[in-house]
Amino acid sequence: HFFRTENLSALRELTVRELMRARRQRHQAPPFARIVLGVRARERDVGLIERMGRLVTRLGIELVVVHVKLPGATPDPRALELLQKAARAARAQWLQLEDKDPAAALVAAAAKELDTIVVESPRGKKRLFTPPSFANRLLRAGARELIALAPR
Repeated sequence: HFFRTENLSALRELTVRELMRARRQRHQAPPFARIVLGVRARERDVGLIERMGRLVTRLGIELVVVHVKLPGATPDPRALELLQKAARAARAQWLQLEDKDPAAALVAAAAKELDTIVVESPRGKKRLFTPPSFANRLLRAGARELIALAPR
């Protein structure tokens, strides 16, 4: 009299609970805790922040958006305002640095926590690592992890 409806229902419920517990235990931690996104003072980089915001939300990690201003340069204040607004909407930390070498400044900002740097790649794949591309300068400056996103 073991295979009664009540016993089979209890076994089914027990099985579902065990499967859910096993899935939670198999959940892997993300490979990194934060992503550093380098942006320029241009409105189209708002899209990069939004894309990375969605990604870090799915991964459950932090996003730091960094803009490096060259000494003496005057970036577009409207573009900077839009970038900061997009960073707040993505729940990202906003950093604005000033340095004569943006690649070195970005690597230094990421090196504090051994983070992954994300930049927009040029349109052609061949141009990504040919001198004097920004990705190439980042690697020469000591970037450990680099992701180049294709522009939309």
